[in-house]
Amino acid sequence: MKQGQQSDHDHAMMRTCLELASRGAGLTSPNPMVGAIMVKRGRIIGQGWHRRYGAPHAEQECLRSCREDPRGGTMYVSLEPCSHQGQTPPCAPALIKAGVSRVVIATKDPNPLVHGRGIRMLAAAGIAVTVGVLEEEARFFNRQFFTHITEGRPYVHVKIALSLDGKIAGGAKRWISSPASRRLVHRWRTTHDAVLVGAATVHLDRPSITVRHVRGRDPHVVVLDGSLTLTSRELQFPRANRRRVIVCTTAHAIERHRSLVRSLARQGVELFAIPARGSRIALDELVQVLFEGGMRSILVEGGGDLFRQFAGSSLVDEWSLFVAPSVVGSGMPAFGGAVAPVFRPKEQHLGVLTAMQVGPDVLLRAFREKYDPRVIGVWKG
Repeated sequence: MKQGQQSDHDHAMMRTCLELASRGAGLTSPNPMVGAIMVKRGRIIGQGWHRRYGAPHAEQECLRSCREDPRGGTMYVSLEPCSHQGQTPPCAPALIKAGVSRVVIATKDPNPLVHGRGIRMLAAAGIAVTVGVLEEEARFFNRQFFTHITEGRPYVHVKIALSLDGKIAGGAKRWISSPASRRLVHRWRTTHDAVLVGAATVHLDRPSITVRHVRGRDPHVVVLDGSLTLTSRELQFPRANRRRVIVCTTAHAIERHRSLVRSLARQGVELFAIPARGSRIALDELVQVLFEGGMRSILVEGGGDLFRQFAGSSLVDEWSLFVAPSVVGSGMPAFGGAVAPVFRPKEQHLGVLTAMQVGPDVLLRAFREKYDPRVIGVWKG
């Protein structure tokens, strides 16, 4: 339940909280990104954000940074302060101890261990609480966290760069989209736990799947290779930041290729055995096994056969299509590989579709949830 009055100043301070929170992008999973500001007599006297998983929460960082006594001040925070002991001490009691007079919160924490408890603890201590300032922006901003907490599965984001005639890059055709679009995709890579590609993409393109055009950590690599057709050399990826390389295949393929399995184990590649349906790995089983393996968000980057399979499922939370102003003619179709079989995807009605210019390309974004298009335009990440 929303409590207290909101002002334009509250909105401005909360937007700054979200901007602070974004500094933790790609570093806080499975925790959310959170920013906090302490205001006293109209001046910001402290600020903080959750810098990485296991580090102090935003509220603790903010209190620590205060240039003067926060007693009587107002704390702005983009997610409900926690009330339980986790890897770090709870934040709601710390705010009470600090003597703040008001706490302004963007949205409740969906985690059942927190949901509403932090707010009630603050209110019981006599602190004025305002909830719901820029709530939709805050929920969109942390949509990956909200999905994995409330639905117990990873957030799935499919990215496709295609020409006007529906072709994607592959082999000799290295790029379809513009440098501006590729920079944005690399921002997305650093904010997702893992990038998922198919065996054909690895075989044809030998992608490094690193973050190069922006600053950030490299995502984990997940390769879907149901028959274990790739060699150990093809599965060698740059391994900075101790990122994981995971090959998802079947128990039957693992049994058939014992020598390759031993070679992959020596180079640190993990093998996940995924149940199959017919001749293909079951995507719903795949995403659940990846979730159990620690992946809270997945960016699907190709190729056409994998795009086709996801389009035929109901697993995708976000579609991002970069449409380039080019006609390729011959090439790989976006949905189906070199020779696309008859394709009958499940009909899906997504919550919202938006379009924006990225360099010379047009980016079409569709979401399962019905977000305000204006919010999507503000937060491209």
